Amino acid sequence: MIKYLLFCLAGGYIGHKFKFSEAKVSFLQKLQTVAVLLILFFMGINLGSNEKLLSNLDMLGFRSLIFAISGIIFSIVPVIIFEKLFMKDKNDD
Repeated sequence: MIKYLLFCLAGGYIGHKFKFSEAKVSFLQKLQTVAVLLILFFMGINLGSNEKLLSNLDMLGFRSLIFAISGIIFSIVPVIIFEKLFMKDKNDD
């Protein structure tokens, strides 16, 4: 993990220290897009070849749905409570 963080920091430092032309920045953005797409492609191959994952896909999908819904609920409910408790003056207008 630290290796990836160091690579990211090194890239940020180089990008900050050396000013690249618009043409080089455009090329690097395209290269970065291709690299991300290749990573996603190979991750898909890896996941698709995992029989254990595929056999449990329905349960994983259900758990993911529950996790997403609970995250949404526990994000919205505190905001509603906060608004009702502390934003009374703004709603009176």
